[in-house]
Amino acid sequence: MLLWSFLPALHGQYDIPAGPLNAVRCQLVATAICLYLSAFYHCVSCHSFHVSKICLKLDYLGIVLNISFTWISAIYFGLYGHRELTRWYITQICICACITFWVMLSPKMDGPQTALWRSIAFLSLGASGFAPMIHAALMDHISLKNFPLFYMITSTILFLTGTAVYVTRTPEKYWPGVFDVWGASHQIFHVLVNIAQISHILGLIEALTKLSEISN
Repeated sequence: MLLWSFLPALHGQYDIPAGPLNAVRCQLVATAICLYLSAFYHCVSCHSFHVSKICLKLDYLGIVLNISFTWISAIYFGLYGHRELTRWYITQICICACITFWVMLSPKMDGPQTALWRSIAFLSLGASGFAPMIHAALMDHISLKNFPLFYMITSTILFLTGTAVYVTRTPEKYWPGVFDVWGASHQIFHVLVNIAQISHILGLIEALTKLSEISN
């Protein structure tokens, strides 16, 4: 919400086109939905088995939305000015997101025993977003400078670190009972993911500012 409230001030300072501004807003909304659905699931997971299962799928939906919109927003700025290419890659990300969520709907994907496979599915969705960056690097008429690379690399490292901690159950696997309340792998995972989301949004705001300065 703090970052959302910052956008009108930025809009007042620069003559920002509606498209780039809405791209950042969509990312903020997707991030908020992801966090709200995750918090909601953790609040009601002890209600009943049936409610827990339904809300778990909503949690998965939030993760898929966040990953897909993370790349959609990055693609929008990274390939800005290449409309057809932007539409193509955004469409591919949406298709991959739908397939990932469809896989997550299977009851076989629930439970700690399939945590690794869930992580692989989400990481595969995230990896698909590197295709437009590779494309841009290989093409002479497209520059990588429009991508917020520093923030994207930072958020990717944080996401991967959080996922590794979650899958390996570090540190509670090595010190059983010590981290039952504070410092468990799931908590570390959420903290790192939140920092990664903030990093990505800051990168989008930087890209938005650069685009606005060029336009003006």
